[in-house]
Amino acid sequence: MIEPNCLEITDKLASKLAVFRDFDKLFDAGNVLKALEKQKELQDFCLETLEKIDPNQIFLRERVARKVDADFVSPFSDGVAWATQNSKNNVDEINFVVNTEGEKIGEYYSDLIWTNFHNGIAWVYSRRGYDGLNQMLLRAVSAKTGQVMIEFHADQTELDGFKRNGIIMISRTMAGSRRETFFLKAENGKLRRLFASKQGETGFYRIAKDFSDEIAWVKDGSTTKFFDENENIVGQSEAADCMMFFGEVTEGLVWLRHATSSEAASLYDCTGKYLFTLPKYHAPHPFHNGLARVVSLGDEGVGYSYYIDQSGKSIAGNYSKASDFSEGLAAVSDRSVPRIDGGKPRKARFIRTDGGEAFSGEWFTASDFHEGLAIVSDRGSEYYFIDKEGKDIFKKRFGMACDFEDGLAKVGSKSRIFYIDKSGREVFEKVENSLNKSEKAKSKN
Repeated sequence: MIEPNCLEITDKLASKLAVFRDFDKLFDAGNVLKALEKQKELQDFCLETLEKIDPNQIFLRERVARKVDADFVSPFSDGVAWATQNSKNNVDEINFVVNTEGEKIGEYYSDLIWTNFHNGIAWVYSRRGYDGLNQMLLRAVSAKTGQVMIEFHADQTELDGFKRNGIIMISRTMAGSRRETFFLKAENGKLRRLFASKQGETGFYRIAKDFSDEIAWVKDGSTTKFFDENENIVGQSEAADCMMFFGEVTEGLVWLRHATSSEAASLYDCTGKYLFTLPKYHAPHPFHNGLARVVSLGDEGVGYSYYIDQSGKSIAGNYSKASDFSEGLAAVSDRSVPRIDGGKPRKARFIRTDGGEAFSGEWFTASDFHEGLAIVSDRGSEYYFIDKEGKDIFKKRFGMACDFEDGLAKVGSKSRIFYIDKSGREVFEKVENSLNKSEKAKSKN
């Protein structure tokens, strides 16, 4: 969490007292237009100060949660947020849209997973059978009305692009097993299909990946094309037989495989330029912090992990377990250190992007860093949070723990699931009879 500069804010508050006095004088004198200008200046200052004091809107979210009796309120966007309530018998969750005054907007949604609002639209979806297929029902919800605008039945969707820039990818199976993939962009509370109106194109593709890194790639006939969010082609692959391998575009790079070489992965940049190919049976992961994690089958069927840079050079490796880099650090376990033996946990450690060790601990599991904190476990059944020096930051143990997001983390004990902020304070307490087994801690080996 961003620590506010209290002296700076105090000085600014003092300076705004003069503006407040000017507002009073102008209003009393009947100069309403000038008074409104001063009022706008004060409102902008209050919003700016609130963002510094509470960048994740936790105080606002708590206030609204109390007003609507909610267990959770998401960050506000476009003036609205999602609120969640549990039914009395803990069967289903109920989600609905609220404004900053705590007023419910639109209808209730049950058994749904949702995204925050972006450009006036959010997406909710549930898994259900449709036409003999186990498809998702995707629905776009308006921030203005809280009502469903449009819905689709889909096999797959990508939400990373929507979180970044309001673009969602939808993939579905049509009649005759024909598959189509398309993109929708939220703009001022409306949806627009991308690529559909350019040069007679339909905007449908057989294979596509979303705008996870401001770039989407599609398989258009025999060609792999790269688009930006303004629908401009920024590059395309010269190899006509490129197929998806690990298709997420990160840091301007994407892993593809060739139809003629099903085991080997090749790296391309987003202009379509070929960079290099990994050995067979080496499975790459997307680039993060300038490095990609690669998993090799290894000798005698024993796998190991290592990291490479964007030139293909190995930076660090020979790990039995490894995670992607996040916030400059990655959790690894060395192959030479055994697993649980006589009750002793294997030693996990965090490394920097140069391959050097940052710190280590007697941990059974360790997750990626999110918002400056990572989840670790020293006995496999109790989780706690550490900072980037390896310190136990809250001195508390949890039966389950999820990564921090928007300033809050979801945690649980034997009988309760609740949220904590970056100080360890309980927020949006959520009482249940037992842990929901479907809520898995995001703790990775």
